[in-house]
Amino acid sequence: MKEEKTMKKKYQILCNVNSILISVILILFLSELLGFTSLCLAQSKSWTTKTRMLTGRFWLSCEVVDGKIYTIGGATRDGAPTLATVEEYDPISDTWTSKQDMPTRRRSMASAVVEGKIYTIGGDPNFRIGVTTGVRTLEVYDPNTDTWTQKTDMPTAREAASASAVNGIIYVMGGVAPGGVFLRNVEAYDPATDTWSTKAPMLFARHALSTAVVNGNIYAMGGGRGEKYVEEYDPATDSWTTKASMLVGNGYFGTGVVNGFIYTMGGGSSPGSPYSRVFAYNPSANKWSEKTAMPTARFGLGAGVVNGKIYAIGGAPGWPPSPLATNEEYNPAITSVENKAINNPASFVLYQNYPNPFNPETRIGYEISKPIRVVLRVMNLLGQEVCTLVNEDKPVGFYEVIWDGKNHHGQRVASGVYLYRLESKDFVQTRKMILLQ
Repeated sequence: MKEEKTMKKKYQILCNVNSILISVILILFLSELLGFTSLCLAQSKSWTTKTRMLTGRFWLSCEVVDGKIYTIGGATRDGAPTLATVEEYDPISDTWTSKQDMPTRRRSMASAVVEGKIYTIGGDPNFRIGVTTGVRTLEVYDPNTDTWTQKTDMPTAREAASASAVNGIIYVMGGVAPGGVFLRNVEAYDPATDTWSTKAPMLFARHALSTAVVNGNIYAMGGGRGEKYVEEYDPATDSWTTKASMLVGNGYFGTGVVNGFIYTMGGGSSPGSPYSRVFAYNPSANKWSEKTAMPTARFGLGAGVVNGKIYAIGGAPGWPPSPLATNEEYNPAITSVENKAINNPASFVLYQNYPNPFNPETRIGYEISKPIRVVLRVMNLLGQEVCTLVNEDKPVGFYEVIWDGKNHHGQRVASGVYLYRLESKDFVQTRKMILLQ
């Protein structure tokens, strides 16, 4: 009898423990469910899908005049003519209207607004993968009259530069010159006199960067080779200062300024791996934080700010690029669920090489999330090693290497499909690339 009571007591204790465990599991499940619901609600509140652009495109220019957003030029696919298309978006009515075409069709232009007129500068009239044919063209669009005017050409031919205006002067920064030379050049244009002048160059040469103005200073951020650089330019002293780097390498992204914060959206460390991620930079504190991601990952998009909201328009979802007409509205006033600083990559990543196909060389980017020895090899389709690009211990971070199409003897290899593989103790990933001779 005594033994039976003892067994019954143990059974009751076990039942109580089981009940407690079930309750804890249920609470955790509900917490996760509510947390997930909160995340979804926050994302849906932060981002809203709007009416699509009339013409899908990437590498377009995007500027705002009198509460209307103007999307200009761009590209649609490799080998196809670039665009001269101009479209006006009214955020209040959520409608698009076609406007007068730009005289010179172009993509990857720099652009800026002075006294209600849009200045489109440089760019490339062609899109052929691996070929750069930047121009010096400067054309001005007046939304009030829906007309274009030719102005004095920029001194340096370039594409994928960025421009910002301060006190009526437009500053064009960086880019890539014909032949693939990356630039530090800064040239200033005065619309009042239709003249150009040379300014102090950036500290780092780069293209596909983005610039933004806060308190009269220009911030030049990122670059198309996965650069994280942030530099502050003071037009009053014609001088540059290095600032806190971006949290991830980024190029071809959209930018908007709201309440003194610079927001970057989309882009990528290589075009083959576009981001949906959104980051905010506080120039006063010199700090970056991550915000709620865009619904659509893309690079080569445009962005415009109207009434404190940022509109992310167009772009491409991957490489080779295909055009998007996507239009998504971001409201920074809604608190982001993910408002955290990120100092290190979250995982190991091997990015798609760029350009691809390529000739004579290509860039391969990768990220590692902890200090470790990594090996990056190029192989043929039989798995035979062609060359080793990296074989060393690396600290946490983003890296990029160039393969020049040669084997370990320094000899050019034949055209065709090749594999490249990143290996470490904890990670292996392989991708394909195409060499054209």
